[in-house]
Amino acid sequence: MAIGIIFRFPPAATDASKTYDAIVDEMGVRNNPAQGAVYHWAAPAHGGLVIVDLWETQKDFDRFAQEKIYPLTQKHGLPKPKVDQFEVHNIIDARERAAKPGLGLILNFKAGADSLAKYDKANALMDAVKNPPEGLIIHWAAKSPGGLVVSDVWESQAHLDRFMREKLGPTTETLQLEKPAVESFNIHNVLTGRVGART
Repeated sequence: MAIGIIFRFPPAATDASKTYDAIVDEMGVRNNPAQGAVYHWAAPAHGGLVIVDLWETQKDFDRFAQEKIYPLTQKHGLPKPKVDQFEVHNIIDARERAAKPGLGLILNFKAGADSLAKYDKANALMDAVKNPPEGLIIHWAAKSPGGLVVSDVWESQAHLDRFMREKLGPTTETLQLEKPAVESFNIHNVLTGRVGART
């Protein structure tokens, strides 16, 4: 079972992005992805950092977290993050387009107990799994305590706006879904692992 993790690091005494870069360099994962890592993106957020990871299994993440993430973030002085973890329901992987990521999103839908069924129906209406929208690089969705959480990486705001206007907006209206709470971030760095990982 694939898992998604969202780390939210509060503001630090030093430049969080530079500290992050030093940690990634020491991890040695820029050209040598960790076993089980699928996709990672990081962005500055309110003086701190938001990091979103996708891993093939819980075991893969736990091993890397104990060996690298927790010791090195502590060593470099990053404050303890808030961590949310989810069992991933679906992945749309369009990395083979070799697109340059520009925008990271976290979306929270208040969809109730039937959130996954509504999500699957929306994907079917948009034909998003077989035909990912132009500009989408990778997407994962999971059930959350409030309904549904989604992480997207897009090439640009323009690609996202087009998708929202032409696909997601009409679909949410058709299915009478509440609009999600959207957090948008300018991506600082990505690390990419094995293409084609699935839940």
